[in-house]
Amino acid sequence: MLGYGYYNVGHIDRTEYIIETDKISADYRIVFISDTHYGTVQNPAVLQELMAEIEALEPDFIVLGGDIVEGGTSKESMEEVFCMMGKLDSRYGIYYVYGNHDRKEDREHRSFTDQELEQAITDNGIIILKDEYAEIGGDLILAGRDDVGYYEKRERLSAEEILEGADQERYIIVLDHQPVENAANGDAGADLQLSGHTHAGQAFPAGLFMRVMGMPCYGEYQENSCKLIVSSGASVGVFPIRTEKHCEYVVIELKQSHGSN
Repeated sequence: MLGYGYYNVGHIDRTEYIIETDKISADYRIVFISDTHYGTVQNPAVLQELMAEIEALEPDFIVLGGDIVEGGTSKESMEEVFCMMGKLDSRYGIYYVYGNHDRKEDREHRSFTDQELEQAITDNGIIILKDEYAEIGGDLILAGRDDVGYYEKRERLSAEEILEGADQERYIIVLDHQPVENAANGDAGADLQLSGHTHAGQAFPAGLFMRVMGMPCYGEYQENSCKLIVSSGASVGVFPIRTEKHCEYVVIELKQSHGSN
């Protein structure tokens, strides 16, 4: 089992979802990557080899769901991963939300500051969405929520506050690193939430406990009008063993429903 778990970490699969909606007038291909924890557990070459495969998909836009780096990532590796991802070509660009590890404050040997992290992201043309939204094409709104774990001692804006003034006729996607507040996001008008963080439990039986407790762990969920997709992430945390699911990046084919014009 340990041998399989170690092997499983070094392979990143593509997981695809097809979503139909009558709120769009054209189809969109979205690539979602989360939890790479670059420069730590995962072999960097595994992710580097994936870039050509992702670019060949010709995505309309790319979303980075947080924990791309962490406190144990060197400054050099942090700059390397955002340079690498910033070179990916897409029609509407690359968007980023922070995870709970990107800016983790309790790492004694962290080699980069929050300001250096933000500069590395933005210098490579990646757009940070921190409790704000962007309009994409004529059909979509992409809202990014700052990570709930970063706000343990303070309050983050609610989904309703973030989406105030947003055109509810558009298809609204919310990026939230942790799969929380799905119902609240839906009540605020979100049609789809994309999250990571869980690593699908990473090692058995953690995923089983999460499912028994009713926590979103991996895959596709529906909360009233808002769909939730939880990725297992492109890497793992702490130790290089994965016996729950697989490492992945996600491709979402957002398509016009048959009833749309």
